[in-house]
Amino acid sequence: SEPAPSSPIDVAIGVLTEVYAWDERGPRVELLQHVLAITVDGWYGQSTLSAHRLALESAGFPTDHVPVAPGPSAEEWAALRRCESGGDYAITNPSGKYRGAYQFDRRTWNSIAERHAPRLVGVDPAAASPADQDAMALALYGERGSRPWPNCGRHLR
Repeated sequence: SEPAPSSPIDVAIGVLTEVYAWDERGPRVELLQHVLAITVDGWYGQSTLSAHRLALESAGFPTDHVPVAPGPSAEEWAALRRCESGGDYAITNPSGKYRGAYQFDRRTWNSIAERHAPRLVGVDPAAASPADQDAMALALYGERGSRPWPNCGRHLR
């Protein structure tokens, strides 16, 4: 007898639970991005990593095989947050221009969100979840290094 065809859910679970490599490019990543309903560019970068981790966590699957993005350690990011905002994800500076744990201005936030997390375009950085702020800071770092944080960026070197 023939094996029963896989359901779309079984296929999606299989794609989500595959092991991918940081900076992997190609049709496997395109399929993952389709399943994640994010921009399909065929590159496993920061936006794919963030969406992949969230999808696995939401479905109750382990995330221990998700690739690790190169860059600063968790301790270095915590030091940046302490320097920028005292670690307060909801803070705004006195003028109101810089917002959240990483002190994003709205223009930079929206610019990064357009490319990495379109659902966050127009969201106030100080009102975004800590996970979203972390993902946006990682995406910004991936594009520009520590330059967006001229004083506190020294913690990321």
